[in-house]
Amino acid sequence: MARPKKQQTESRSERLNLRLLPDERATIEARAAASGLTPTDYARRRVLGGKLAVAPRRADPALVLAVNRAGVNLNQIARALNSGLGHSPHELSETLARLNQLLDRLQDVE
Repeated sequence: MARPKKQQTESRSERLNLRLLPDERATIEARAAASGLTPTDYARRRVLGGKLAVAPRRADPALVLAVNRAGVNLNQIARALNSGLGHSPHELSETLARLNQLLDRLQDVE
């Protein structure tokens, strides 16, 4: 059975796009996940002053943020390598090693 259609006053029809730095996006995504919300719902509530429910934390938020940042760095290196900008394999190796350390710490928390 299909869900009943929302009334026009309840339907969100307007879009707002914004550009973020990779670190800013990672921070928003980490905070949204910690609140149990999607990034869109998190941003909407923050901007409009709505209440944010705090979900029980399973891992250290600083550690989660560090893993997100390492992932962003890894993605930037992969993009640069694929585009031929010449980042060294040593940089990739260092980032992968750091990411593995952070993932090991994250698994120890759970």
